[in-house]
Amino acid sequence: MTTFPLCSPIATDLAPLPDDPSSPPNIDSAVPPAGQPPAEGSPDQTPVVYVVDDDLAVLDAMTLLIHSAGLKPLAFSSAQAFLDAFTPDHVACLVLDIRMPGMDGMVLQEQLLAIEATLPIIFMTGHGDVAQCSTAFKRGAHDFLQKPVYGDVLLKQIQTALKKSISLLKRGAKTQEAEARLASLSEREHQVLKLVTEGLSSREIGAKLDLSRRTIEAHRATLFDKLGVNSLAELIRLYLYGVDERQEDEGGLHGKG
Repeated sequence: MTTFPLCSPIATDLAPLPDDPSSPPNIDSAVPPAGQPPAEGSPDQTPVVYVVDDDLAVLDAMTLLIHSAGLKPLAFSSAQAFLDAFTPDHVACLVLDIRMPGMDGMVLQEQLLAIEATLPIIFMTGHGDVAQCSTAFKRGAHDFLQKPVYGDVLLKQIQTALKKSISLLKRGAKTQEAEARLASLSEREHQVLKLVTEGLSSREIGAKLDLSRRTIEAHRATLFDKLGVNSLAELIRLYLYGVDERQEDEGGLHGKG
């Protein structure tokens, strides 16, 4: 069983994993094989596993392991090299060493937070402490693995991290679509929509806004037309994606879930 020690060289002839390594793990039926374009209108779903580690032997071994699982590894020996090459908005995760010269893993996580990158991070370290682990998770890390790490354990975490990436991208696409629709509303229509989603009747909304019930009913009809929804449930769902989820992302943690 393959492990990844901190500083000692790793043999490139990786030992077989308990399961057949010739069969790629089932990441998600929504993820096409590497190199196959995503479905039209969907975010890029070509799975990429970024690996950042200053130990070249570890980097080589992880790259071979990930490739043997049918995934696309992109390896970098420094955090800055990764940042220079990183492109957001595609299905991906990051396997990241914490202790590295220059920019370390914790600082890189901060940099990714700053650019709002929804990239699940799997930390790997031989020297991590409780404080680092706690900070990494509070910032939204997917997992925190202590070296040496068994190959099958790492692949399992990569598998779940890529599923998480898919969910984050889908949620982001729905949020952007909802925001675009909500942007077409006037200020008054936004006021009416907010009160509708709070469960108020047209009469109650009219009383709050000092408008007649008939005027509120006209605004409600306009909301359904402009937002392209056919029911109150759809209206509320779109509002939640366009407003509540954006507020949650702005006040919450990167890549949580």
